[in-house]
Amino acid sequence: MKALKEMTFVDKGHMLAGLFPELLKVWVDFIRTETEHFRREEEYYRNNWQSKTLIAVGFWYNLVIDIEHLLRKFNVALYLNPKVFADQLFYGFLTVFTSNSLLQYAESEHCDLEERLAIHLLFGHEKNVDNKILSHETNLIFSIDSVLFGLENTRGPIELVQFANRLASHEGIPWFNRMASIEFNSPNINKALLGGVPTDNRLVIGQESGGYLDLYFALEAGEIVVE
Repeated sequence: MKALKEMTFVDKGHMLAGLFPELLKVWVDFIRTETEHFRREEEYYRNNWQSKTLIAVGFWYNLVIDIEHLLRKFNVALYLNPKVFADQLFYGFLTVFTSNSLLQYAESEHCDLEERLAIHLLFGHEKNVDNKILSHETNLIFSIDSVLFGLENTRGPIELVQFANRLASHEGIPWFNRMASIEFNSPNINKALLGGVPTDNRLVIGQESGGYLDLYFALEAGEIVVE
Protein backbone atom coordinates (compact mmCIF):
# COMPACT_ATOMS: atom_id res chain seq x y z
CA MET A 1 0.00 0.00 0.00
CA LYS A 2 1.24 3.50 -0.85
CA ALA A 3 1.97 6.04 1.84
CA LEU A 4 -0.86 8.57 2.11
CA LYS A 5 1.24 11.44 0.77
CA GLU A 6 2.15 9.37 -2.30
CA MET A 7 -1.45 8.52 -3.18
CA THR A 8 -3.18 10.07 -6.17
CA PHE A 9 -6.84 10.99 -5.84
CA VAL A 10 -7.76 7.84 -7.75
CA ASP A 11 -5.83 5.83 -5.13
CA LYS A 12 -7.73 7.64 -2.40
CA GLY A 13 -11.01 6.90 -4.14
CA HIS A 14 -10.14 3.21 -4.22
CA MET A 15 -9.23 3.26 -0.53
CA LEU A 16 -12.45 5.03 0.44
CA ALA A 17 -14.54 2.61 -1.63
CA GLY A 18 -12.72 -0.33 -0.05
CA LEU A 19 -13.40 0.93 3.46
CA PHE A 20 -17.10 1.67 2.94
CA PRO A 21 -18.41 -0.25 -0.10
CA GLU A 22 -21.90 -0.19 1.38
CA LEU A 23 -21.93 3.62 1.20
CA LEU A 24 -21.10 4.06 -2.48
CA LYS A 25 -24.74 4.56 -3.45
CA VAL A 26 -25.19 7.12 -0.67
CA TRP A 27 -22.17 9.08 -1.90
CA VAL A 28 -23.11 8.87 -5.56
CA ASP A 29 -26.62 10.07 -4.73
CA PHE A 30 -25.16 12.92 -2.68
CA ILE A 31 -22.85 13.94 -5.53
CA ARG A 32 -25.93 13.99 -7.77
CA THR A 33 -27.73 16.29 -5.33
CA GLU A 34 -24.71 18.60 -5.40
CA THR A 35 -24.86 18.87 -9.21
CA GLU A 36 -28.58 19.57 -8.91
CA HIS A 37 -27.91 22.28 -6.33
CA PHE A 38 -25.33 24.08 -8.46
CA ARG A 39 -27.51 23.72 -11.54
CA ARG A 40 -30.57 25.05 -9.71
CA GLU A 41 -28.63 28.00 -8.28
CA GLU A 42 -26.48 28.59 -11.37
CA GLU A 43 -27.68 32.14 -11.95
CA TYR A 44 -26.89 33.07 -8.36
CA TYR A 45 -23.39 31.61 -8.45
CA ARG A 46 -22.55 33.11 -11.84
CA ASN A 47 -23.66 36.55 -10.65
CA ASN A 48 -22.00 36.37 -7.22
CA TRP A 49 -18.78 34.48 -7.92
CA GLN A 50 -15.88 36.17 -6.17
CA SER A 51 -13.29 37.67 -8.50
CA LYS A 52 -10.31 36.55 -6.41
CA THR A 53 -10.80 32.81 -6.42
CA LEU A 54 -8.60 30.04 -7.74
CA ILE A 55 -11.25 28.61 -10.03
CA ALA A 56 -13.30 30.55 -12.53
CA VAL A 57 -17.04 30.03 -12.36
CA GLY A 58 -17.01 28.73 -15.93
CA PHE A 59 -14.50 26.05 -14.99
CA TRP A 60 -16.62 25.01 -12.00
CA TYR A 61 -19.70 24.65 -14.17
CA ASN A 62 -17.71 22.66 -16.72
CA LEU A 63 -17.04 20.24 -13.86
CA VAL A 64 -20.77 20.14 -13.08
CA ILE A 65 -21.47 19.24 -16.72
CA ASP A 66 -18.78 16.54 -16.73
CA ILE A 67 -20.05 14.99 -13.49
CA GLU A 68 -23.62 15.04 -14.80
CA HIS A 69 -22.40 13.23 -17.90
CA LEU A 70 -20.61 10.60 -15.79
CA LEU A 71 -23.69 10.03 -13.66
CA ARG A 72 -25.78 9.40 -16.77
CA LYS A 73 -23.16 7.30 -18.56
CA PHE A 74 -22.18 4.95 -15.74
CA ASN A 75 -25.35 5.22 -13.67
CA VAL A 76 -25.62 2.29 -11.20
CA ALA A 77 -22.11 1.05 -12.08
CA LEU A 78 -20.72 3.97 -10.08
CA TYR A 79 -21.95 2.39 -6.84
CA LEU A 80 -22.12 -1.27 -7.81
CA ASN A 81 -18.48 -1.37 -8.91
CA PRO A 82 -15.92 0.25 -6.55
CA LYS A 83 -13.34 0.39 -9.36
CA VAL A 84 -15.69 2.38 -11.58
CA PHE A 85 -16.50 4.66 -8.64
CA ALA A 86 -12.83 5.49 -8.01
CA ASP A 87 -11.53 5.49 -11.59
CA GLN A 88 -14.26 7.75 -12.93
CA LEU A 89 -15.22 10.17 -10.17
CA PHE A 90 -11.64 10.79 -8.98
CA TYR A 91 -9.97 11.10 -12.38
CA GLY A 92 -8.20 14.36 -13.19
CA PHE A 93 -10.08 17.59 -12.52
CA LEU A 94 -13.28 15.69 -11.69
CA THR A 95 -11.81 14.95 -8.28
CA VAL A 96 -12.12 18.67 -7.49
CA PHE A 97 -15.92 18.38 -7.59
CA THR A 98 -16.07 14.87 -6.12
CA SER A 99 -13.88 15.65 -3.12
CA ASN A 100 -15.77 18.89 -2.55
CA SER A 101 -19.03 16.92 -2.49
CA LEU A 102 -17.64 14.38 -0.03
CA LEU A 103 -16.44 17.14 2.28
CA GLN A 104 -19.89 18.71 2.08
CA TYR A 105 -21.39 15.31 2.92
CA ALA A 106 -19.00 15.00 5.89
CA GLU A 107 -20.64 18.09 7.39
CA SER A 108 -24.10 16.58 7.20
CA GLU A 109 -25.97 14.80 9.96
CA HIS A 110 -26.09 11.67 7.78
CA CYS A 111 -22.33 11.17 8.02
CA ASP A 112 -21.18 9.13 11.00
CA LEU A 113 -17.87 9.60 12.79
CA GLU A 114 -15.96 6.83 10.99
CA GLU A 115 -16.97 8.14 7.57
CA ARG A 116 -16.13 11.70 8.52
CA LEU A 117 -12.69 10.76 9.82
CA ALA A 118 -11.91 8.77 6.67
CA ILE A 119 -13.03 11.57 4.35
CA HIS A 120 -11.02 14.16 6.26
CA LEU A 121 -7.96 11.93 6.39
CA LEU A 122 -8.00 11.41 2.62
CA PHE A 123 -9.25 14.80 1.40
CA GLY A 124 -8.55 17.28 4.17
CA HIS A 125 -11.08 19.57 5.85
CA GLU A 126 -11.43 22.56 3.54
CA LYS A 127 -13.91 22.48 0.67
CA ASN A 128 -13.02 23.97 -2.70
CA VAL A 129 -16.41 25.70 -2.86
CA ASP A 130 -18.90 26.42 -0.11
CA ASN A 131 -22.30 25.68 -1.59
CA LYS A 132 -24.24 27.70 0.95
CA ILE A 133 -26.21 30.61 -0.46
CA LEU A 134 -25.44 33.71 1.61
CA SER A 135 -27.71 36.71 1.85
CA HIS A 136 -25.02 39.38 1.47
CA GLU A 137 -22.03 37.80 -0.24
CA THR A 138 -20.77 34.50 -1.50
CA ASN A 139 -18.36 32.44 0.54
CA LEU A 140 -16.42 30.67 -2.19
CA ILE A 141 -12.94 30.10 -0.81
CA PHE A 142 -10.87 27.54 -2.68
CA SER A 143 -8.31 25.15 -1.29
CA ILE A 144 -5.23 25.61 -3.45
CA ASP A 145 -3.65 22.35 -2.27
CA SER A 146 -6.69 20.23 -3.10
CA VAL A 147 -7.08 21.81 -6.51
CA LEU A 148 -3.45 21.57 -7.52
CA PHE A 149 -3.18 18.03 -6.23
CA GLY A 150 -6.21 17.43 -8.44
CA LEU A 151 -3.80 17.80 -11.35
CA GLU A 152 -2.10 14.63 -10.18
CA ASN A 153 -2.45 11.58 -12.37
CA THR A 154 -3.45 13.71 -15.36
CA ARG A 155 -0.30 15.65 -16.18
CA GLY A 156 3.46 14.70 -16.97
CA PRO A 157 6.67 15.60 -15.07
CA ILE A 158 6.33 19.25 -13.99
CA GLU A 159 7.51 20.83 -10.78
CA LEU A 160 4.95 23.24 -9.38
CA VAL A 161 7.02 24.54 -6.46
CA GLN A 162 7.98 27.75 -8.22
CA PHE A 163 4.38 28.31 -9.27
CA ALA A 164 3.25 27.71 -5.68
CA ASN A 165 5.78 30.17 -4.29
CA ARG A 166 4.75 32.80 -6.83
CA LEU A 167 1.10 32.49 -5.86
CA ALA A 168 2.03 32.49 -2.18
CA SER A 169 3.65 35.91 -2.53
CA HIS A 170 0.68 37.47 -4.33
CA GLU A 171 -0.71 40.38 -2.29
CA GLY A 172 -4.34 40.46 -1.36
CA ILE A 173 -4.89 36.72 -1.38
CA PRO A 174 -4.16 35.71 2.24
CA TRP A 175 -5.33 32.12 1.90
CA PHE A 176 -2.44 31.53 -0.53
CA ASN A 177 0.13 32.42 2.15
CA ARG A 178 0.52 28.83 3.31
CA MET A 179 1.44 27.59 -0.14
CA ALA A 180 5.15 28.20 0.31
CA SER A 181 5.27 25.38 2.83
CA ILE A 182 3.46 22.90 0.57
CA GLU A 183 5.49 20.71 -1.74
CA PHE A 184 3.95 20.55 -5.20
CA ASN A 185 6.06 17.87 -6.84
CA SER A 186 3.65 16.08 -9.11
CA PRO A 187 5.20 13.26 -11.18
CA ASN A 188 2.08 12.93 -13.32
CA ILE A 189 1.33 16.15 -15.18
CA ASN A 190 -0.05 15.46 -18.67
CA LYS A 191 2.24 16.85 -21.38
CA ALA A 192 -0.60 16.84 -23.88
CA LEU A 193 -2.54 19.45 -21.93
CA LEU A 194 0.58 21.54 -21.46
CA GLY A 195 1.48 21.50 -25.12
CA GLY A 196 5.02 20.49 -24.19
CA VAL A 197 7.11 20.68 -21.04
CA PRO A 198 9.38 23.69 -20.39
CA THR A 199 13.04 22.70 -20.75
CA ASP A 200 13.88 23.32 -17.12
CA ASN A 201 10.77 21.42 -15.96
CA ARG A 202 9.54 24.46 -14.10
CA LEU A 203 6.19 26.04 -14.78
CA VAL A 204 5.81 29.66 -13.70
CA ILE A 205 2.60 31.59 -14.14
CA GLY A 206 3.34 35.30 -13.96
CA GLN A 207 1.09 37.80 -12.20
CA GLU A 208 0.28 39.38 -15.57
CA SER A 209 -0.92 36.14 -17.16
CA GLY A 210 -4.58 37.10 -17.02
CA GLY A 211 -5.41 35.62 -13.62
CA TYR A 212 -4.55 32.40 -11.91
CA LEU A 213 -8.06 30.93 -12.65
CA ASP A 214 -7.10 31.13 -16.36
CA LEU A 215 -4.39 28.60 -15.48
CA TYR A 216 -6.69 25.68 -16.25
CA PHE A 217 -7.83 27.03 -19.59
CA ALA A 218 -4.26 28.02 -20.48
CA LEU A 219 -3.08 24.51 -19.68
CA GLU A 220 -5.74 22.96 -21.87
CA ALA A 221 -5.03 25.35 -24.74
CA GLY A 222 -1.26 25.06 -24.40
CA GLU A 223 -1.07 28.82 -23.86
CA ILE A 224 1.22 28.84 -20.85
CA VAL A 225 2.98 32.01 -19.75
CA VAL A 226 6.50 30.93 -18.85
CA GLU A 227 8.91 33.48 -17.40
